[in-house]
Amino acid sequence: MKNKLFIFFVFLLVLNCSHTTAQEKQNYSIYLIGDCGKNDFTNGNLLTLKNEINANPNSTVVFLGDNIYPSGLNFEDKKSILKINAQLSILENYQGKAFFIPGNHDWAAQKRNGQQAVLNQQKY
Repeated sequence: MKNKLFIFFVFLLVLNCSHTTAQEKQNYSIYLIGDCGKNDFTNGNLLTLKNEINANPNSTVVFLGDNIYPSGLNFEDKKSILKINAQLSILENYQGKAFFIPGNHDWAAQKRNGQQAVLNQQKY
């Protein structure tokens, strides 16, 4: 079910981005990145992405999950907040759109409080 939902989401995103008029051709980029939640600092991959998206505001960034290792966002755990902040920091001056898709680690690594971890991430 998750795979079908993801494929549907990507299809809608591509469909939305491919709309052009006869008189105007629109260039649009989609940046996909995943597994960013291991580090609590902005690493080289995120800095490279930051440079790309700031140079191309006519774009969308999709974080493909596992945004906060090992078990999602817990407001009591400062390290989990640092991990999501590392990703959010690259979006500070970005003029495009950004989406975060929760991965299995964002769902508290399939533990009982998984839904709350995802809701925490959404709220944050």
